[in-house]
Parts: sequence; C-alpha cells; structure tokens
Amino acid sequence: MKKQILIFILALFVQTALFAQEVLYVWSLTGTELKRMPSQASETLESFPFSSKVVFKSRKEDSVPTIQSRESGYWLQGYWMKIESKGLVGYIFSADFSATAPPKVIENGFERINMEAILGSKLSDTLILGSTTIESQVYQTENHLTKFQNGRYTYEPFDGCFDHTYTFYSLDKAQVFHLALSMYRSKVGDQLATLQFFEEQNGEIKFWGTEATVEVKISKSDLGWQIFSYDCT
Repeated sequence: MKKQILIFILALFVQTALFAQEVLYVWSLTGTELKRMPSQASETLESFPFSSKVVFKSRKEDSVPTIQSRESGYWLQGYWMKIESKGLVGYIFSADFSATAPPKVIENGFERINMEAILGSKLSDTLILGSTTIESQVYQTENHLTKFQNGRYTYEPFDGCFDHTYTFYSLDKAQVFHLALSMYRSKVGDQLATLQFFEEQNGEIKFWGTEATVEVKISKSDLGWQIFSYDCT
C-alpha cells in the first residue's frame, strides 16, 4: 500500500512539473536569441533557429512595450520576456515567438513559412466582374476571390499589373510580418533580397518589394490581418 501511494505521489509530481513548462516557437526566419539582459545589444546566451521549439519553466513580461529593429528596417513592437530554459535565465523578444509552430517548406534553397498550410483547405472560387474609370476611359475588371478554411485570397489583373491580397483570420501582427518577409524573400545572385520598410501611415505598414513586386503592405481589416502586394511584369 505504501509503495502504491509513493508511486502515485511521484506520478503526480512529474505531471505537475510537465504542466508547469511552457512552449513557444520561433517565427523569425533569421532566428532569435536568449539575451542576458532585456536588450538586443546584450550578451547572447543561446540562439534559437527558425521554427525551433523553446521549452521553459516560467516567464515574466516587461510591462512596457519594446520595439526592435528587424532586417527589413521595420521596428516591431513586443515585450522582453524573462525565462528560464535549460538552466539558463535570460530574455527573449516576444514578437519573434508564437504558441503555434510555423508550418515550413523549403523553396529555392532556403526555408520559408508555408503560407498554403496556414490558409488551409480551399472552400470556393468566385469571379467578380466589374469596371473602373481612368481619365474618362472605362475599363473592364475581374476580381478572383478564393476562400480558404483560415483565410482568403483575392487576385486582380489590370494592364499588365496585378493586385494580390491575402487575409488571415487567426494570425496576429507579428506572425503576419514574419510571413510577409518569408513570402517576398528571394536571391539575386549570391545576395539575399528582402522587403525594405519605407512608411507606416493610416494603419498601413509599407515596404518596397523584391523582383517583380513593386510594393507590399500589411494592414488590419475586419476579417483579420492582410498582406497586399502590387506586381508588374
């Protein structure tokens, strides 16, 4: 009887310890770090690559929002979180992480966030015909709307250029930001090209694009966070 009670107590202890652990996943394509102090300039205690799982015992968020410069030049807002991981105590930047793992795919020799997996299964396709007037000239337009389980995509061609709008129902701003960097990352020769921030105005975050993409915008709609791009061939 005493042995059974001891086994029960031990099992309860192990179960409690497991539930006390928390898990976050890295969404930043360039990875992120555990810092000794809540500052990007602080010593790096451990590096976490893209999509890696970080298991830790406890966390404490700073009460004051912090902004951190990313490779695109945009200052992403988040919090420094104090955690204990693998016996190390330090700080991670919240906007680099999510409680859900980013689906990933390898394209053109490097990893990307798998946008198709985020959108989920296709539900419907709709063609919406219309018209627009430019300098007294009427032009016919066609808007292609595809609905998915977790979002939607609209595509509108016009005079050799194209508008693309992706809407994600359940992603937050930081996740959509990392996804946009993933979608428009490319290689030009041996150089890696990525979006470059140039303006934030009226709720829109605007970037210069790469290759045929002229401009990319991130904004919030009633349905969720959106990524818009304007491409010309």
